[in-house]
Amino acid sequence: MADVGSDVVARSGVAEARSGHEASVASSRFVRRVAALPEEVSGLRREARAFAVSLGAADPDALALGLAEALNNVVLHAYEGAAEPGDVEVVVESVADDGVRVVVTDDGGGIRPRVHSPGAGLGMPIMASVSDEVDIEPRAGGGSRVSMRFAGVDEQA
Repeated sequence: MADVGSDVVARSGVAEARSGHEASVASSRFVRRVAALPEEVSGLRREARAFAVSLGAADPDALALGLAEALNNVVLHAYEGAAEPGDVEVVVESVADDGVRVVVTDDGGGIRPRVHSPGAGLGMPIMASVSDEVDIEPRAGGGSRVSMRFAGVDEQA
C-alpha cells in the first residue's frame, strides 16, 4: 500500500492479477486507474456512479453519462497510433459546496484537431450539457485533464 496524501492506494490481488487496476476509495474520494480499453468503460462508469450516489449527486445518471463520454474520448483518441494503450485515471470526489467533481486524466497525445477522427464529435458537447461545469485542458508533459462538476442533492432543493 502506498499513502498518497489523504488517499490510500491499494492493489487488490484479484483485480491486480486480472487487469492491473489501481483503486482507492476514501470517505469522500474515489480514485481508479485502468488501461484505456473499451471493456473498462462500463464497469468504471457503474462504480463511479454508485460512489457519486453515496456522495449525494443530484443526477448520478448525468454524471455517469459525462464520465462515459470522457472515457470514450480517451479510449478513441488519447493513445491513437500507440502500440499499446496507456492508462486513464478517474477521480470522483465531493466538493465544498455539496457538489461532486469527476476528473479524468490521461497521458496520451493531448487534445488536438484531428482531420480523420474515429469519433462522432459529440463527446465534449454531451459532457458540457450534462454537467454544471466542465473544464478541459492539456496536462504538462502530455495528455489531457477533463474536470466536470455536478450538483449535489442539497443544491437542487
